[in-house]
Amino acid sequence: MTTEGQLQLDVPQLVLEAHERCQDYLSPTPLKYSPYLSARIEGDVWLKLDSPTPLSSSSSVQETRAMARPTQTKPPEGCRSDP
Repeated sequence: MTTEGQLQLDVPQLVLEAHERCQDYLSPTPLKYSPYLSARIEGDVWLKLDSPTPLSSSSSVQETRAMARPTQTKPPEGCRSDP
């Protein structure tokens, strides 16, 4: 149902066009089957995880913690620091 003056978008076509524009720049992300979610909905659930390295990997956990930790450095001279 559309209202007068509303733009009708061809979403499937827009997605295909975006895929064509981006495919040379993005590596494919594998799908991972989720037994837990599949059982919950009584159907197959596949997850598209954007992180190729599992978060349980110790180096990934350490990197994530390091990024979340606030820095202890002072701002450069002449820059304002908001509390």
